[in-house]
This record gives sequence, structure tokens and C-alpha cells, in this order.
Amino acid sequence: MGVYTIAKLQGITRQHARRVAKKFKTKEPEFKKCGRKQEKITEEERKLIVNTYNEYLVGATMIERILDEKGKHIGHNKIHRIMLKERLANHEENKQRRMKYRCYQRKHSLSLIHMDWFQFKGK
Repeated sequence: MGVYTIAKLQGITRQHARRVAKKFKTKEPEFKKCGRKQEKITEEERKLIVNTYNEYLVGATMIERILDEKGKHIGHNKIHRIMLKERLANHEENKQRRMKYRCYQRKHSLSLIHMDWFQFKGK
């Protein structure tokens, strides 16, 4: 296929298609997983989070703040992952879906206007 056809199919510009073709001209493209690799959860972190949860009975973001005050920072996403493994938190499927877009329209187009009247240089 030509560059134009590939660009049209992939929804990219022709220049970007040429750039990619030039980069992988001599070798097969190597597809890697996107994003950063997850850090391993240490036993010390797991125990710290479980003990903090048992002491305060709060969620991941509050545990993050409590641990920050104690001088140990662990991200709330990592804390939540540990809590899910230990069954201290629930996986809520409804919160995983993206909310549908709702167009907000008013019955009368000028019903949401606010104006202030003031005088400037006698006008």
C-alpha cells in the first residue's frame, strides 16, 4: 500500500506515515505495552496499609494522607490495589464506566444571563 492509503486508513497524516515507515524500514516493528510498569508491592507496604486501615477504617485517599503525615508516601492508586487484594475495599463496576455526555439546554436561550449595571465616566 502507498503512504497516502495507509495514512487515510489509520487516520494520521501522510508525513507521520512516512516517518513511521522510515523508522521501521529495516526491521519488524516491535509492539510494547503502553504506559509505565507497575511497581512491585512490598510486604512492608502491605502490612503498613493493612494496619493503618484497621486503625482508622478509612479509604485509600485518607490512608495516603495519614501516611504522608507519618513521613511515608504511597500513592492512593497503589493503596487501593492493595486494599482490593486484601478485600478491604470493594470493586464497584458502576464507577468504572465513563459517564455519557449530556447536553444541557435551557428552554429559553437567554434565561441564564446575569448583568450588572454601572456608570463609567458619566456614561
